[in-house]
Amino acid sequence: MRLTTSRAIVLATTLVSVSGIARAQNLVVNGDFDTNLAGWYYPASFVEDSWSAFDADASPSSGSVRQENANTDGIKTSGIGQCVPVVAGESYRVGVSLYVPSGQAATGLAGILFQWMASADCSGAAIGGGLGTDGEWVEFDAWHDWMSDFVEAPPGAQAMEVDLTCRKSSASGTFVAYWDDVSVAPEPGAAALAGAGLGALAARSRCRRIRSR
Repeated sequence: MRLTTSRAIVLATTLVSVSGIARAQNLVVNGDFDTNLAGWYYPASFVEDSWSAFDADASPSSGSVRQENANTDGIKTSGIGQCVPVVAGESYRVGVSLYVPSGQAATGLAGILFQWMASADCSGAAIGGGLGTDGEWVEFDAWHDWMSDFVEAPPGAQAMEVDLTCRKSSASGTFVAYWDDVSVAPEPGAAALAGAGLGALAARSRCRRIRSR
């Protein structure tokens, strides 16, 4: 999500307004970041990921993940991720909430990236390309809810790798973003898969902005 001094881009290609992110049957482990970042992995990164008490729903018993990029090479990016099992031929969608503070010392990109994987543990080869970041402008200093359309997992896919990333556009300064309510949900009719702990999202899905809080 591209940011300037006054605006931030939310992932989108086709955007429509809906009532909110559906969190039922969430297949992501600890997507609400209630007390920690358990269930997420930390790759070798130029981004510092930490738990924050700043919750998207202002809950005193939950929080979010705070990402800070202070790297002097602004083009470097990474962040926490999670590998969610998927059944090829079934459809899934992802939801997430993003907050970007204004008045930062650097501009940058905050991206939620997805990639279908041929292995259940997300090692080895990916299937096709991941979802890039594109979008429309939204304001700083507000939580923004986002959800993809349902998209079918391609043949051979066993998992979806979900990554939250933060990248600066300059060598100086720091860039910060907050993420909360990360969800991956099966399409209605595939609910039985959720009970078995199976699910993932869609690469190259059409994404839509939900609402600003």
